[in-house]
Amino acid sequence: MKSCKQTLGRLFLLLAVTVLLTLGVSAAQRQAADADAFYAAMDAEIRAQSTEFSIDYTGDRSDLNSTNGALLAELLRYMMARSNDGPQNGDYPALNIEEGLVHWDDGICSFQLSYLDTQTELAYVDQQAQAIVDSLDLEGEDDYTKIKLIYEYIGTHFVYDHSLTKYSAYDGLTTGSMVCQGYALLTYRTMWDAGIPCRIITGRSENQNHAWNIVLLDGQWYNLDITWDSATEPGGAMSWNFFLKGEEDFDGHIRFQAFTTDDYVSAHPMAAVSAPLPSIQVLVNGGSVASLAVRVGVEIQLEAVLADGTLADIVWTSSDPSLVTVTPDGQVLAHGTGELELTAAVVGDRGVISAVVPTTSVDLTAAAPWAQEAVNDYYLAQLLPISLCSGFENDLTRAELARLCWQLVQQSGLWKAQELVNPFSDILDSPDAAAILACNSLGLMQGTSATTFHPDAPVTREQAAVVLFRLMILLNGQAPATGPLSYHDATSISDWAAGPVSGVTGAKVFYGSDGFFRPADHITLQEMIVALWRIAQPHVESAAAAA
Repeated sequence: MKSCKQTLGRLFLLLAVTVLLTLGVSAAQRQAADADAFYAAMDAEIRAQSTEFSIDYTGDRSDLNSTNGALLAELLRYMMARSNDGPQNGDYPALNIEEGLVHWDDGICSFQLSYLDTQTELAYVDQQAQAIVDSLDLEGEDDYTKIKLIYEYIGTHFVYDHSLTKYSAYDGLTTGSMVCQGYALLTYRTMWDAGIPCRIITGRSENQNHAWNIVLLDGQWYNLDITWDSATEPGGAMSWNFFLKGEEDFDGHIRFQAFTTDDYVSAHPMAAVSAPLPSIQVLVNGGSVASLAVRVGVEIQLEAVLADGTLADIVWTSSDPSLVTVTPDGQVLAHGTGELELTAAVVGDRGVISAVVPTTSVDLTAAAPWAQEAVNDYYLAQLLPISLCSGFENDLTRAELARLCWQLVQQSGLWKAQELVNPFSDILDSPDAAAILACNSLGLMQGTSATTFHPDAPVTREQAAVVLFRLMILLNGQAPATGPLSYHDATSISDWAAGPVSGVTGAKVFYGSDGFFRPADHITLQEMIVALWRIAQPHVESAAAAA
């Protein structure tokens, strides 16, 4: 899911306070004897974009809502909820309010409002929404496919407005970004233009005020939340986590009271479970994959099946053929390094949700010839993080060492989830913070002081020897034998590193050359991978034999 998408304090989502208001004598005044007439009067004035009006209400204020009509935000929600289903219901007008005030004087309810979009801008939205629907060529498609294609279009053509200033569908259509209110409004308008009954719900999600949609499919209403599913960049991959969801698994959404009344709920019977979604699974060696790493020069064969296990006519595409190509039968070959997406779609059936596989292409042949075999084997054992599949000749940093060690410990099944306390002030923004704290907790790595870690500092050879020694104890259950050091520069090795250097040298895990250990020299990434593979290889082979 995306990072928290808060919106500003716009009226339709907030609990507005009652504010005294004196209207000019020219303001329109309507009559209403009951709640239905009151909300109909509100709707008519808001559609006309009246900035000042009042309603002479002779009914019981408690019939309006739980706040007796005192809060404008609540009045707008009930105006939405009490309106009938149809393309001209009260949802869009209510959510076109930008700011407003309401005041009761005896039975006179006075309003002062401003609007997000002008009538001209609303007409533009109507025109563009219809153009979107027309571009999708929905004639002859069933309702499910219409809903899917519209949801997919909005989710891949618009991005979230992190400036929190673009609230309307007009904003989205003219700038390419909008907040949840704009998403819900555009979804509402396009769905109705395609003949799909659609409503807007407001409430709470992710500990913030939020708007989403419900649509009618096969006699039941389903939840849609395109805000949370939309792509992070135009044309990027979107998710389908909140598409056609039933009430039982539409987690993290709480409706405002207006949309929980008996009348609203009975008029919009929600499906208990989510609609079954025709989708594609991508397989490698018979196993389903959500992401993929490919090596330059090594072919991979992809397969694709529908969610029910049946085969289908698939078309494969690569978002960057200069990096990775994919043949019509799913054979993948990497030519360069980078990140891209591979997509599998069903030919002739637009209702099936395509599989989009985030793919990273790596070149392990970039390692030195003497290290390539170990680097390749370490990668195949799923011990080498994708983020460390390049720069093999670079000096290894302390954060990268923690990342390597943590991956090995996790794959070995030795890591038990636990709450970790962070004593280091310099790793708060580090992507390797979890790995660093885990290695510190396991006693594999320590800080450079009680409060610092220096994640970007290079690792010396004697520091690497200490970590390797501790890893051998953790994995093997005992320390390797130690003895006197015979290196010509043995006196240059720190006292705290002498035992570990002796142990890893004797175990032929990590050692010097030409009679020198060179303890202060920096260790490279590929040197560390070779040493780690010497430790891990017996365990990997033992596990494979047991399987």
